[in-house]
Amino acid sequence: MARPHRAVPAAPPAYIGRFAPSPSGPLHAGSVVAALASYLDARAHDGLWLLRIEDIDPPRVEPGSDLTIRQQLRFLGLHWDAPPLYQSARVDRYQAVFDWLRAQGRIYGCGCTRREIIQAAHMLQTAHTLQTAQALQTTEALQTTQALQTTGARQAGPTRQTEPAHQASQRPSQALNTPADETPYPGTCRHGLPAGRQARAWRFRIDTTGTPPPQTLPEATNPLASADFVQPTDGNFPAAQERISNVGKAADLSNITFHDRWLGPQRQNPSLQCGDFILKRADGVWAYQLGVVVDDAESGVTDVVRGADLLSSTGRQILLLRALGAPVPRYLHLPLVMGGNGQKLSKQNGAPGVDTSGRVDAVDILNEAARALGLRQPGTRDVQRWLHEATAQWRARFCGSTINRQ
Repeated sequence: MARPHRAVPAAPPAYIGRFAPSPSGPLHAGSVVAALASYLDARAHDGLWLLRIEDIDPPRVEPGSDLTIRQQLRFLGLHWDAPPLYQSARVDRYQAVFDWLRAQGRIYGCGCTRREIIQAAHMLQTAHTLQTAQALQTTEALQTTQALQTTGARQAGPTRQTEPAHQASQRPSQALNTPADETPYPGTCRHGLPAGRQARAWRFRIDTTGTPPPQTLPEATNPLASADFVQPTDGNFPAAQERISNVGKAADLSNITFHDRWLGPQRQNPSLQCGDFILKRADGVWAYQLGVVVDDAESGVTDVVRGADLLSSTGRQILLLRALGAPVPRYLHLPLVMGGNGQKLSKQNGAPGVDTSGRVDAVDILNEAARALGLRQPGTRDVQRWLHEATAQWRARFCGSTINRQ
């Protein structure tokens, strides 16, 4: 018999988390880590844990895998607190948000093919490399002239070497996290489609100048304006809190900074990392970024706990949330579970699904996930007691004034 859902209180809870798998196959060891971490974080904060099935991309959906995922979660004792949300049932909401953003001048059609984008980006990169080389040559020549002018001068101590600006901006703690296989869009269609071209996809226009959108409709037309947003209140993990009243106000969106509860301070610049990004694909499918933002906002999600492979999407999602005047949740990006070949465990790489036949005990599966998260394995074979003890560990690490991941 299925465990009854928790009663959702009339007033929005202070914490709402979610687990959002894609039904492209069963859960594997890596996705169990993400499910367990998001579940423990919700329980440690006495919050709600939601399940969202991200079935917005039909070619990737494996029929019946949503039911398999739900069965696997129940087998592991991970029970959600409200009926599962299916993205395929929410296309009208994505369309409403899309239409509003387009009316605001924040979306434009793009007629570029993937090959054209790569070629244009390569040409821009080559030009940038030449400009950088010329600038360095000029700087070196100036330094040589200055050195000759100061010949014979004595130094009171060792010369202090100043870190070049381009190196300082790439320190590990402040590095811009961009996937190696992502080609930034060079903005070819930003000011209109070339003659003879039709829109293949639709892109979000990133505001890099702090200039308000070219058109602003009344606040009430925003599809999310009536949403009962939950404002994160935990002072340990500050989050930007953008409201509907901020829509259309000048804001410099070229740099995004946020505090990741696992990784620490993060800095991203979507305009450099990816450029104006797609909200609706050439095949008519809604893009991941749009679906996630609309669903998180309308579900009142305050905390996103997910794998580090989605870290680079965070800046884009914050830009969209700000454009819609929705609160920005707190983020926690988990270390990835790697296979023996050094690649991330994934359905695409053939990672085996979680066995719910009874041949493998649920506690053994949970223990493996706990090890990946750096948790001590609770000394019990009862699933609910195991989760209770693991929640206490998580609360001690992530709900206090100091975060300790060791």
